[in-house]
Amino acid sequence: MNYRPMSLAEAHAFVHGALDQRDVSTAREVCESILDQCPADLTTWFLVGRALLADEQWDEACAAFEHVVIRDPEHVKALASLGLAHLSAGRQEPASAAFERAFELQPSLDLARTHL
Repeated sequence: MNYRPMSLAEAHAFVHGALDQRDVSTAREVCESILDQCPADLTTWFLVGRALLADEQWDEACAAFEHVVIRDPEHVKALASLGLAHLSAGRQEPASAAFERAFELQPSLDLARTHL
């Protein structure tokens, strides 16, 4: 699929919109296109994780979120999402560790607080 040229921020917003509409295939396609040009973009890796999570691909989602957290250990949303992916895959211990770390960094984050 071809998309008009857009800034990275516009592309991220487009992916967020696709995910909000549950259009996982479009979100992943756009993310892949972004990563072809900007393979180190952590926001796109986070969005890949969200798309994989929405598609119930727990292990792949964990890998995407871990990619972000390894490079940015204080990425609270990636940590909380990593916890959710582990929890969805039935891995309680790594899920708890991720939720606890996210909560330490941002106690107001509902996703982390809810799963403690």
